[in-house]
Amino acid sequence: MKVVSKLKRPHNIKDARHHAVDMEYKEARLILKNYYKLTDLNKVMNAHLRHLKKVYGVEDGVSMMSLKYFCDNMGVLRSHMKTSLDIYTDQYLPSRWVKSIDGAGVLTASALSIHVRADKCPTISQLWRFAGMAPTQQTWFTRKQAIQLIWDAQRLFGENVSSDDHINWLVAKTGRKKENFMRDLVRHKRTTSTWRALMIVLTLRPWCGELRWAMQQVGRCFMRQGKFYRDLYDERHAIETKLNNEGHYKEAATNTLNRYNHNPRTIAYKYYSRGMLPPAHLCARALRWTEKIFLAHYFQVMKYSEEGELPPKPYIIDIKGAKGYIDCPNWPFE
Repeated sequence: MKVVSKLKRPHNIKDARHHAVDMEYKEARLILKNYYKLTDLNKVMNAHLRHLKKVYGVEDGVSMMSLKYFCDNMGVLRSHMKTSLDIYTDQYLPSRWVKSIDGAGVLTASALSIHVRADKCPTISQLWRFAGMAPTQQTWFTRKQAIQLIWDAQRLFGENVSSDDHINWLVAKTGRKKENFMRDLVRHKRTTSTWRALMIVLTLRPWCGELRWAMQQVGRCFMRQGKFYRDLYDERHAIETKLNNEGHYKEAATNTLNRYNHNPRTIAYKYYSRGMLPPAHLCARALRWTEKIFLAHYFQVMKYSEEGELPPKPYIIDIKGAKGYIDCPNWPFE
């Protein structure tokens, strides 16, 4: 308890805030990751505390002082971590722009500043793929599916899994570039067998899970308290609903029904069986579209802050003259 109580000393807090100005993104990434872990643990401990109070009553609450003490100090630690991330994000123009948006905040700005790099994602299409939002995203196989693919390749081309026929067939199944597939395969073959290395490469997640989760969280925040992006969501949801009622998503509904094992008693099964998407599916489609627009606007601000000029407009708008370009909110931003 003495170690935890030191967090309340002013000079320790000041030192942490002073260090947050020059903090590296790798350190900020660990702080953000542990912040979410600590949040989940704090929720569990508070649930246990409420359960004990309900079972034993308020008069026996003295015996729960230790648990309450740790819950309170855990909340103090989370607030200090969030303050450090707030100071860290204040050093970057794109992060300050994110915090100026209704519905987004310190955690969203931290996730974007930590995971998104202009040199790794030079175009918005690559950034969408990195965040797991591209419609042509490569397949992410489970361990069971990866093993089955390797067995199928062995039945077709023999037992030698290192042959070019094996590799080319597996690359075609994954949809990845061959040079990227071979790079990961060579890296994992240093510590294990070729068969197991193939299984590891096939089960690699083709996007950044932490960034994708952060985009899902900010999308829900836009639905609750956003303004600009909430209006975009409402407009897109109306379009999705209209297309669904006109039968444009009949093929998508049939594919989803055949791919997943839905309970016939659920609302989703009733919609899919009629060739329509259920309300939750329409909501998710509109939400993903809104998240992609928000990520495109962040990419625009990031490019301007690093290169001093805005990125070119998409080909379909700049060259083909298509309409529908959505200007970035709160821009220009100082």
